[in-house]
Amino acid sequence: FRFMRMPVRQGRLLEPRDHASAPPAAVISESLARKAFPEGNAVGQRFMADPREPEKTKFEIVGVVADANLYDPRNPNLREALYV
Repeated sequence: FRFMRMPVRQGRLLEPRDHASAPPAAVISESLARKAFPEGNAVGQRFMADPREPEKTKFEIVGVVADANLYDPRNPNLREALYV
């Protein structure tokens, strides 16, 4: 996140304590936070990335970072992101 100049807007980044045997944690982009949690703070909320696989894709949001278009520089609408 630091290398890509994506500052933390809420919460924290992933840390060593977010290891494989710990509860699943994720950081999301500002755009995804606004879309998924329009009522306010996303930190501490649960997010299911794929309803078809709820046990494999359920995360606790530990942080929100600034938007970055990491997928297709020709498409500025690709800003919603989940980082695990």
